[in-house]
Amino acid sequence: MPILQQDPRQFLAGIEAIYASSPPESYDLLELADGRVVERSSRIQFVDERNVGRVWSFRDITASKQAERTTRFLADASAALAELTDYKSTLQKVVGLAVPFFADWCAADMQEADGSLRRLAVTHSDPAKLQLAHELFRVYPPRPSDRSKEAGFDHHMTKPVEFAALQELLS
Repeated sequence: MPILQQDPRQFLAGIEAIYASSPPESYDLLELADGRVVERSSRIQFVDERNVGRVWSFRDITASKQAERTTRFLADASAALAELTDYKSTLQKVVGLAVPFFADWCAADMQEADGSLRRLAVTHSDPAKLQLAHELFRVYPPRPSDRSKEAGFDHHMTKPVEFAALQELLS
């Protein structure tokens, strides 16, 4: 089954507009429903100076678009780090930059001299769930002395938590 553009009507309207205006060349980007980005280009094909149709070309440029977003994120984070001298403000800004780029929510904690963690910054893509992030930290405080690693992420809580319940709360 083909993966359609986020709005299939927009895809068809774009093709119809190209045929209606008949430009010698066309170029645009398509965002597919699965998150891929494809560039679409076309050129009128002539045989003996007669228009015999249009040649279409589609190229997946998802990786290069992701590289552009990564570069933009790193530049924005570097600028945020350079302009702020207060580490709390800096971390809040970087956490805010990370959320739309990396995940739905992000937090920055600092380990205190006694080993406890202090939450310095937190943000969520849904502002209504920001309080939930604070509540999770309060109810399930991380313990740096009891770390476990799974899938490349550090995560640790002082109480067991049901993954399904946590997933439901965060979605």
